[in-house]
Amino acid sequence: YGHRAIHEMTETSKRVIEAFYGNGPRHSYFDGCSTGGKQALTEAQRYPDDYDGILAGGPANYFTHLMGSALWTIIVTTKDPESYIPPSKLGMINDASVAACDALDGVKDGILNDPRKCRFDPSILLCKGSDSPNCLTPKQIEALKKIYSGPVDALGKLIYPGILPGFEKSWERFITGATPGTSHNADLAIPFFRYLMFGRPDWDFRTWDYERDMPATDEKLGPIINAIDPDLRPFRAHGGKLLIYHGWQDSGISPLNTINYYKSVVAFMNQVDRSAFERETETFFNASKQTDSFIRLFMVPGVEHCDRLGGPGPDRSNFFGALANWVERNQPPETIPASHVTNGAVDRTRPLCPFPSTAQYSGQGSIDDAANFVCKLPNQN
Repeated sequence: YGHRAIHEMTETSKRVIEAFYGNGPRHSYFDGCSTGGKQALTEAQRYPDDYDGILAGGPANYFTHLMGSALWTIIVTTKDPESYIPPSKLGMINDASVAACDALDGVKDGILNDPRKCRFDPSILLCKGSDSPNCLTPKQIEALKKIYSGPVDALGKLIYPGILPGFEKSWERFITGATPGTSHNADLAIPFFRYLMFGRPDWDFRTWDYERDMPATDEKLGPIINAIDPDLRPFRAHGGKLLIYHGWQDSGISPLNTINYYKSVVAFMNQVDRSAFERETETFFNASKQTDSFIRLFMVPGVEHCDRLGGPGPDRSNFFGALANWVERNQPPETIPASHVTNGAVDRTRPLCPFPSTAQYSGQGSIDDAANFVCKLPNQN
């Protein structure tokens, strides 16, 4: 689970292929999402000669801090029982955040093209009297704001980016659970710290301290399990191509983490300080053009964790085909067609654009037809 397993499997598989067929593979590819996305980035960073093409989806690459973030959602919703947000209220929150931010991208379609621009204030949902299914209590509002913001230490330093607004009705799986403490985050984070970190079956998550325990976790497990090294020079020298994608509405792994990693690679490969890329200005765009010969990031609006897991956005696309075309024909993906399916029928198509470009509506024709969208930088009209 740390980093050697995929490498060992890869080397063994290549030997088996060569022994059976008389020749090794012409091209080798890795395709994974979530933990598989972490494995993908691990391969690019630690074992750059294993694969010619690597597809990394929704990568859990900053794993120690991801687990710290997962623990945060448990703490803010369960430490005080009155802070828990039941699944029955998630749809109401979802409707409010979309209503506040849907039109910011120029198209009212239920999709937030870039949720970072959303300034939704949960306080508008405050109950006027007693608690009811159509409002939030003060403690629930506080918990919701903390989920959006992400975990911070006592000095306010961000540990890991928060979850973005726009598809809160999907949060039951990762964040709230059907009942307090039953979320997927709880299933992952509590055993991770209980057994891998502390080695104590009786460890209580309520004793967690970010100033004390997060650095200790990074020191003990970070070198084994994280995949955050921005130095991809050996992978580039190998001729490898790395295609990364992430759904903007991912409630399991913050898409902002993937953007942060991509920016760190662009900064390192250009020998520029990462702080220069806090915003996607022309400086960042020009720097990314210097690295897009081997690494590209595609953000997918309105899509949850990995693909086909819900959301109003276009969650079906052939990322692997685009990667293979890049490796074997040297045709880098300028756009990737994507679609949304309801009851077996395609009801929406959109082009996916290499970050930081986004698909912007031309102003004419159906907003569900990809032909009426074009990839542009955020500051372009």
